[in-house]
Amino acid sequence: MKTQRWLLPFTCSVHMRAIDAALRVANFNGATLVALSLVAPRPGRGMLHIRLEQIQESRDFLEAVRWKAIRSQTAVELHEVLTNDVPGSIATSVQELACQSIMLINCEARGKRGLQYTLLSEEALKQVLMEPPASLLFLTLPAASGHPHLRSLLFGRLRFRRPPGQPKEVQREQDAVSETAVAPAHRVEERQHV
Repeated sequence: MKTQRWLLPFTCSVHMRAIDAALRVANFNGATLVALSLVAPRPGRGMLHIRLEQIQESRDFLEAVRWKAIRSQTAVELHEVLTNDVPGSIATSVQELACQSIMLINCEARGKRGLQYTLLSEEALKQVLMEPPASLLFLTLPAASGHPHLRSLLFGRLRFRRPPGQPKEVQREQDAVSETAVAPAHRVEERQHV
């Protein structure tokens, strides 16, 4: 059986939750995640007008994927391309890197209706959606909850103690309630720190 290869294109805004989610889904499905960072000048400018910040952001993305892939034991490949044509480079990379699908990640916007796409610029996203060079995998992340550190400090250390004279069965029920209150806070914290 041939291993699936999924392209994860990137043009802007390193989003750690999106990277974590992409790696988890790829690992769960036994797929190789092919991270492709596309560095392009602003529209109407030549290749000599690529800003140093864009190159640094590209390297940060690739390093984040590499580091998180090692920790999660997910198969990855890292590629960086300097280009004037982002959608064309994505289409070419799909063929050259033998990828079966392109992974697009969106997040529920907090306090707003609709979804907000991550890792790709709007122009590149529109082109990929209008003329997809391969099948598209959409991954939707829930809106980030606020203040996970405060919540883990409040609930992470909270344990119900049995008052003197209370039967152990009541204590076990309270511990079960405590465990369910603690679990989501730890999951949120892991997503943002891993």
